[in-house]
Amino acid sequence: QFVSRGLTGINVDVQDGAVTLRGTVATQAQRQEAEALARQTNGVKTVSNLLTLERNERLSNKGGQ
Repeated sequence: QFVSRGLTGINVDVQDGAVTLRGTVATQAQRQEAEALARQTNGVKTVSNLLTLERNERLSNKGGQ
């Protein structure tokens, strides 16, 4: 599901219904979308979203500082 939505660079680990998302995404919207997709997956009980934003996105959220 992630790749078909342009969400690449995401590692998904699953253990006993607990999902951990790791990697780097371009935008906050992609970070939120990946978490929402994981939560919607049948059998998922919890999601730990450890995704980070690419450096350029973090800077733009701080006004370029």
